[in-house]
Amino acid sequence: MKLTTSPDKDNAYDAYAVNVIKGDKMTVGHVPRQISKEITNLMNSGGCITATVTDHPVTMKKEGMRVPCRYTVHGIAKLVYDIRRNTGTIQ
Repeated sequence: MKLTTSPDKDNAYDAYAVNVIKGDKMTVGHVPRQISKEITNLMNSGGCITATVTDHPVTMKKEGMRVPCRYTVHGIAKLVYDIRRNTGTIQ
């Protein structure tokens, strides 16, 4: 399943939150906080990112549910590199 992304400008918990969207408008989650700042910077520079669900959801103890996704990133090379570098911090 392919999903799109957009900044979540009204998020009180994370100034860089990025919505993961199914269809035209239904928010189904957020990208991991560990890469949200880099993804926001990429989108603000004209880049784009899509997500593809790769496995079944996993229930987390503190953070609710996590859905494994593969992110496809297009944009300025340095910003793409920053995202790739920080994906290793996601648990």
